Amino acid sequence: MLLLAILLLRTLNSARKAAKRQPEQEKAAVMKVSFDIECTPQEARAFFGLPDLTPVHDLYLDKLKSTITDGVTPADFEKLTRAWMPGIADGFEQWQKMFMAAIPKPSQ
Repeated sequence: MLLLAILLLRTLNSARKAAKRQPEQEKAAVMKVSFDIECTPQEARAFFGLPDLTPVHDLYLDKLKSTITDGVTPADFEKLTRAWMPGIADGFEQWQKMFMAAIPKPSQ
């Protein structure tokens, strides 16, 4: 199936080149051709030379599933804030220290 697609693409490419060489009056006679290719996504990626990212996708899904089932931990939240807002993360620690200092200490 892919071999047939390659042959069709080469034929169309050579027809385009020939049409470019023809005078303007003869260009109106060029015929348009369309075709459908049935293949799996894996075959299409291999045909175009794209990498197979299935292992990376599986790791991402496993991490997403574990986050959904286990929930977001405070450590995860801290990592997110540090990654998204590097300058604000230090301010976050100062806010945290200020709130902790404002909490009344139990008398002994």
